[in-house]
Amino acid sequence: MRRRRVRRIIAFVTFPGILIGTAGVTTAYAGKWFTAPPLLSCTAVERVAPAKSSFTLNVLNAGAVSGEAGVVASELRKRGYAVGSVSNDDVLRSVDGSGEIRYGRKGYDQALYVQQLVPSARLVEVDRPTTAVDLVLGPDYKALTPRPARPRSTPRTSWSTSTTRRTTRTSAPPRSTSWSSAGSSAARSVRTR
Repeated sequence: MRRRRVRRIIAFVTFPGILIGTAGVTTAYAGKWFTAPPLLSCTAVERVAPAKSSFTLNVLNAGAVSGEAGVVASELRKRGYAVGSVSNDDVLRSVDGSGEIRYGRKGYDQALYVQQLVPSARLVEVDRPTTAVDLVLGPDYKALTPRPARPRSTPRTSWSTSTTRRTTRTSAPPRSTSWSSAGSSAARSVRTR
């Protein structure tokens, strides 16, 4: 008999509690009291890339082919970078993959710029007060990314004002054209500003 009484008390308390709780949560959702936190919007920040000669780029060899740092440094000089020291890496830890790009707090933008040369290189922040960047060549280093191709300049073709033959110019094409008839043949006259 006592068990039956305990069951009734539990049912009497639990069942209305569940109903009230469900009604409360439903009301809260309907009243938009429970809303998802606003999505954080990420705005892109465009920065001007640092000039190649505005920071020092040290080229270090860490397990790559002997003399590879010198070859890479000469190519970087041809590309306009201010190359600093060229030597073997003196940090006592192994470098995996194609290499590392070591930079200080002030050199993050420069490090991202250098990472375009060796995209698979890892960025490693070190304690350094300057914008100098170390390009450490690892055992899997193959080559720098190729230089972007220069856009080809193609001359523009326009009609000459005196004859109907084509001439090649490097200026902009004519602004307006009109047709006129001279005698029995049609001649094309071109007016430019």
